[in-house]
Amino acid sequence: KLLSQFINGYLPVISLLGLILLLPVVFEAVAIKYEKRKTFSDVQRSILGRYFYYQLANIYVTVTAGTIWDSLYDILDHPTYMISILGKSLPN
Repeated sequence: KLLSQFINGYLPVISLLGLILLLPVVFEAVAIKYEKRKTFSDVQRSILGRYFYYQLANIYVTVTAGTIWDSLYDILDHPTYMISILGKSLPN
């Protein structure tokens, strides 16, 4: 039971924090090796741009997936009204 609580409670948070810590390192490697950026400021600009777009995509996917997940039962009950159900629930 304790292991199950740890896996359900802490492991997703620790995994997300690990990903957030690892992303700038990966973005720096991409900027230097793949994009061939030379100056420190150019590398930093590339890292910040990629990280900004990652944050936007993460927020968009999280909000959209949460809304779709909350509306899933209504969509499964009334599949012909899927567009109107999502139209009402997505702005929330």
